[in-house]
Order: sequence, then structure tokens, then C-alpha cells
Amino acid sequence: MLKKTIIKLQIALKQNKHILVLISLWFALNYLVLLAMSGDLAQAAKYLFYLEDLDTDYGHFYAKYSEFVVFGLLIGLVTVDAFRNYDPSKTCEILASKQKNHTVVFGYDHLGIRLHNYLNEHKLPNIVVSKQKGDLTELYEDEDPAVLYDTLDDEFPKKVQLKRAKYLFLLEEDIVLNLRMVTLARSLGSKAKIAVRCFQDNFAPVFEKYGATILSASSTSARSLFAEQLSDPKIKEIIIIGYSHFAERVSMNASRRGIHNSIIADSDDLVKYYNKLDANERQLVKMFRGNPMDYRILQEAGVFDGESKAIILAIETDEVIFLAKTLKEKNPKALVIARIFSDEIEKVLESFGVIPISTSMHALKSQIIPILEGK
Repeated sequence: MLKKTIIKLQIALKQNKHILVLISLWFALNYLVLLAMSGDLAQAAKYLFYLEDLDTDYGHFYAKYSEFVVFGLLIGLVTVDAFRNYDPSKTCEILASKQKNHTVVFGYDHLGIRLHNYLNEHKLPNIVVSKQKGDLTELYEDEDPAVLYDTLDDEFPKKVQLKRAKYLFLLEEDIVLNLRMVTLARSLGSKAKIAVRCFQDNFAPVFEKYGATILSASSTSARSLFAEQLSDPKIKEIIIIGYSHFAERVSMNASRRGIHNSIIADSDDLVKYYNKLDANERQLVKMFRGNPMDYRILQEAGVFDGESKAIILAIETDEVIFLAKTLKEKNPKALVIARIFSDEIEKVLESFGVIPISTSMHALKSQIIPILEGK
């Protein structure tokens, strides 16, 4: 807390230095005048700081003018300008630049937020980095170490003390950006343990070449899903509503296990995914292109019929609550599993009889925490 206060004071002084210079010049010039009038250094100082009154026209002018103008300016600086000009992002940036043996969390989505909270709870120094200023709003308000990334900022490595970092978690979905950060860290001689979020398996060897660990929340969650919730041999079909990396991994795992599966989504990526599959896998996958909230499409896909199927909700919006409620009302015995991003939604879904799974929480527990604990 003291460190933040000192930094804020330094920033306020720097941003309002022009006012402080004017006030300093006022006192300096008046000291010379008062010294010439009194002929005594100590006496001039007493007049300057109002310890004694100089009973002359200039003395009265100096006292009145200082009272109404100089001190008014100074009070205005303290009560208005210092706060008006204060930029909390600068405090966050300065705090970040003073870190060492810390964790750099690049990417502040659901996984990044969970990791940041975990590090704070365990009092582990960390810096959050994001390409989007809006992602850092709460961190700026809390004055936590945070840096906005700019590709043209040559000072970025110093701002996050990349060379002194102990861990570097690259959680953006931008492979080129992640690769740039990995190579930058290694070029600086950083000994940090690096973990990279990578959804394309063919890129994994490139990152591993630099000693990075691959993180895939979608892959690990999908495998866990089949090991825990979808292990019942009675399940003959899986319907996936919504499209994402997680939805793709679930479909792929189902196809490799010989389980028929359907994907309902309005996404151009459906075709790209279908083209990845081999001939045998394509026979097991059906595509329903359209709005996942459209009742007719859901009915056509057979969402409301039968008990020998599992329904996976991979929608990344709050609409998942409405859809989950509708599904359980229409087909109470259906196994409905929903991907969730918040603890509040998890509680609501559980009350409907829906099984919630958090890919980010699973990734944190199964992949990230072991890295932090040196396992």
C-alpha cells in the first residue's frame, strides 16, 4: 500500500510539475526582494514564510497575493489537478516494472482471470498483460501490476521485466504473437518457465523447441469429459450445440471412439473442421448449420428426443442458461453437460440438473498449478 502511495505521489508531482515550478519561482523571487529590503537572511526567511509581517506596501502586497493566488493554486493542485490528471494505468505500469521472480500472465480471458486470482490468493507476484485496454479496466481500478501490450513498444520487455520473470504464461489464441513472445524471452536470456496456449497440434513442436509447455484447456477438458461423464456405454450419440475449440475437441474424441455426433452452430469454421476429418470420421459427424437457439434446428437434430444421447452445450454466452432449462424441461432424462465460465452460472445450471464443466478451471488445476508447484 505504501509503495502504491509513493508511486501515485511521484506521478502526480510529475504531471503537475509546471504548477510546482511556478510556485517555486514565486517564492524564490520574493525571497530575493525581501532579502534586499531587510538585509538579513534569517529575517527575509521569516517574512517569506509568514512568521513575521513586513509592515510595508510590498509586504502587504506579498501576503495578500500569496494568500489569494499562490495558496489557491496550491490547494487547487492538491484537491483537483492531482486527481484529475492522475492516470492509474501509469501506477500499474510502474508497479509492473519493479517486479522480479514474478509471473507474467499474457492474455486476460477466463483462464487468465482464474490464474491471476490464484496468484493473488497465494501472494505470488504477477503482472497481467493484454492487447485490449478494456480487459485491464478492473486491474487499473485496483492498481494491480498490469501492462497494455503494443507491438510497436520497444520498452515492453522492461515494462514487464521479462528477463527477471520466473514464469511466462501465454494464454492468447494468437499463435504468431505467442511465438514472438517465446522467442523474445529466450533472446533476452530469460530462464522463465514458459507455458503456451496452443489449439493447433502441428504448432506444438515449434514451441517445445524453445522449452515451452503446451497448454490446451479444450483438449484436456474433452478427454476428462469422456473419462468421467461420457464413459457410459449406453450413450450412442452426442449432440454438441455451439462451436468452439472445446466443441471441436469433443466431436473429434467422439469420432475416434466410434460415437455418432452432431454439431449445431452458425459458424464458417464448421466446414474447416469437417475437412480435417478422414473418411471414416466424416461418416460419424453431422453438421447442422444455423442459430443454435432456433427451436426448429434443435428439433431437426433430435435434441429433444431419446435418452441414449448426451447433449453438450458449448455456447459462450449467457443464453446457455435459457437453453439448458428448455432442454431439461423437454427431455428431463437427457444427459446435459454445459461448458461454463462463471461460478454463478454453474450454480444455476446445477439447479436444473445440468452438469457444468469449466475448461479454464480444469486447465488451471490440471496443467498450470503443477507448473507453478514444480511438478
